[in-house]
Amino acid sequence: MKKTLSLVIVITVLLSIVLTGCSSSTEQEAPDAKGPGGTSAVTSSEETKALKIGSMFNNPDPANQGGWDISQYKGMKALEDDYGWTVSIAEAIAYPQVEEMVVSYIDKDYDIVVFPDNGMIETWQDMYPKYSDTYFIMISSTATVPDNATNTTVYQADQFTYGSIAGIVMANMTESKKVGLIGGSPIGSVKYQFSGIIEACKAIDPEIEVSIYFAGDWSDTARHMELTNIMIEDGVDTFFAMTGAGDKGVYEAAAAAGAKVIGYATDMYEYAPNAIATSVLFDFASLYAQIGQDVMAGTIEQKVYPLGIDYMKLADFRGSVDADVEAAINDYVEKFRTGDFKVDYVIHEDILN
Repeated sequence: MKKTLSLVIVITVLLSIVLTGCSSSTEQEAPDAKGPGGTSAVTSSEETKALKIGSMFNNPDPANQGGWDISQYKGMKALEDDYGWTVSIAEAIAYPQVEEMVVSYIDKDYDIVVFPDNGMIETWQDMYPKYSDTYFIMISSTATVPDNATNTTVYQADQFTYGSIAGIVMANMTESKKVGLIGGSPIGSVKYQFSGIIEACKAIDPEIEVSIYFAGDWSDTARHMELTNIMIEDGVDTFFAMTGAGDKGVYEAAAAAGAKVIGYATDMYEYAPNAIATSVLFDFASLYAQIGQDVMAGTIEQKVYPLGIDYMKLADFRGSVDADVEAAINDYVEKFRTGDFKVDYVIHEDILN
């Protein structure tokens, strides 16, 4: 399917499985907590001295796979050292099993449950009204908090702005004027992020082609490699992957072809030094530090906290591009940050079709 939007956009959707089958998984129960922990929602600093925090990831190894997961995992685990809380993180939890995992935490009197994945929104929406004695935190790009909610907070990542920064980098790096995007599955946050990339590329060079593929799976390395090679054969030389463990397939294929990848959310260089040119970072370390401070002070609010451009920056290029290209990228990003470079806010609804 080809569409023309002042630049050539090629969107090819290859779904091998539906969203609910994004990852293989094993049933898990909440690990036994080491500390005392309360049983009510977070309301004051006196009730938050020894909290139990539970979370779960779709990836089987969130500490080392998928930039979004790596960054959040580190932020959550830092709460153990900073506050002495118990932080339990379940792995390889497919979306249909999230509810079961959360109930397991609730049954063991966990105080806070963190939903770190946009694909968990429906479960979060269903559960927080049912369990008023547990506090629920949603890290998302599309979730909202009803006025009558008393036990939930949303931290809403501005994925369009994030995508715009990634698009600025890709538009300046590509020599073939062809860039490629790979998603695990077409969840809502992808639409905003990839739309930002498309519009940033268009603002810099309307002739750039943007190809989009979905693997239908977050961890199938071979499938991600296959899709990357398809785009390489078509001349794509710069990639961005919003996916989980499957991103290793993107890195391997890109490295073998001499193409470059923009890392997602955390600095991915150590995971693929021959492929990663830079990464667009989400500062989840600061976010979770702020969550800890707010919980301890009893000032966490039942609202949507925006995570905008102040939480985003570029990792070191480490000589991956020429000095003039790096300078141009940094100049564009700074002008975008100050509003002197504009990216039209256009959401491409057909990305998920």
